[in-house]
Amino acid sequence: MIVFEKLSPLFPIQTCLKKRGNGEFLIVMSKNTDIFYLNEVAHFIYENCDGTQTIGDIRQKILSEYKGVTESTATEDLVNVIRDFQWQDIIELRRRKNERV
Repeated sequence: MIVFEKLSPLFPIQTCLKKRGNGEFLIVMSKNTDIFYLNEVAHFIYENCDGTQTIGDIRQKILSEYKGVTESTATEDLVNVIRDFQWQDIIELRRRKNERV
């Protein structure tokens, strides 16, 4: 997947104002005070957007954590979630740990 190849070396970092676990969901408030409910997989991905791991690293963690998922499914789902997080303004992507894209 071409999009994944471009995203893979980037470091996602959380930019939410607040986050809180609520049973099955992680509730996240964006800088615009919009509220989003993240399901289990989105929660797992978001918690790994810590600025120390690349998107490629996160895909490997998904494949390790969710044994039944195929590499293509993990890649497609991760790209979609990362794009959603960007759209919702709850992550930033960086080329290096301290550099914004």
